[in-house]
Amino acid sequence: MKLPSFIPVFCLLVLFFLMGSFFHPRKTKKVKYPFGTWMRSQEEDKDPNSTWQLYRPSGYPFPAARGRSGFVLKKNGEFSIIRPSSLDGSETFPGSWSATENGYLKITVPNSSLSEFRWKQIKKDLIEVEIK
Repeated sequence: MKLPSFIPVFCLLVLFFLMGSFFHPRKTKKVKYPFGTWMRSQEEDKDPNSTWQLYRPSGYPFPAARGRSGFVLKKNGEFSIIRPSSLDGSETFPGSWSATENGYLKITVPNSSLSEFRWKQIKKDLIEVEIK
């Protein structure tokens, strides 16, 4: 039985495709971390019982509030929690972060029970964050 002439050509194309995939593995998606100082936008939170909260960059024109919590994420591995202080100011608690295999951040802040940080980019100036 004679094979159609396109079969050997087709087999060669499949072989080249498979070899190319082997020698040039697909690139992994680069994670865009929310570097900078972010402050909680509690006015925009829709569900007060949700573990996810909305944050905006520190320069955002927030309405007046008695205090705002937030965080600072730096490229060099530094992570800080910002909390309102008793004197109508804020206190910063420094720590560190590292990336995990699942795309989350492992955070370490001394004297804090926080350990995990996840986020979803909503807009350029709005992220949804869960800190556990």
